Amino acid sequence: GSEIAVLLRDPTVEEIWIDKSATLVCEVLSTVSAGVVVSWMVNGKVRNEGVQMEPTKMSGNQYLTISRLTSSVEEWQSGVEYTCSAKQDQSSTPVVKRTRKAR
Repeated sequence: GSEIAVLLRDPTVEEIWIDKSATLVCEVLSTVSAGVVVSWMVNGKVRNEGVQMEPTKMSGNQYLTISRLTSSVEEWQSGVEYTCSAKQDQSSTPVVKRTRKAR
């Protein structure tokens, strides 16, 4: 299988204050163009609502796939754990990143 790298970005302070929302961004870099599967969990439960997947685009010699999870400010502030899980295809082992609001 091909290697993938996953980066999970927290909501920005600006977004929380100005937009009154909290968006987590999962960036997946892979060596192949198609087939990246991204799934989200909040406190260990699968979350499908508020998820937006962007079309894969080239980034240097790799492919970048971005998935966004829009959560509420209240949910983010409550300190729940967000998990982004990405894999190259159905059979490969997922790469998992977790984050939560720093207390």
